[in-house]
Amino acid sequence: MNNYVTPFGDRTPGRLPASTRRHASAIASDRFIASVEMSAIDRLASTAMQGQHYLCESARILSAGDPYIASQMLNFVRWAAFAKMEVASDTVERWHLC
Repeated sequence: MNNYVTPFGDRTPGRLPASTRRHASAIASDRFIASVEMSAIDRLASTAMQGQHYLCESARILSAGDPYIASQMLNFVRWAAFAKMEVASDTVERWHLC
């Protein structure tokens, strides 16, 4: 263990007050948790975008140029996009990220 003294006093980790060590640990754990939550939100958004692309392509193929069916499919695709946004919004609110 390095024992060194700076002009501001002893900086040996063992000599730091327990409250300082707890505070530093809390900050590190909060950063770790935030990074895990952000990765989960990125995966959620990626999955939603891939699903939306799949739905759009399926709607285009299934409508086969029929404007009525295309409009009905478009309504379903828009509804699905809205539902995905609600799920993402609920996830962010549950994790208190905003």
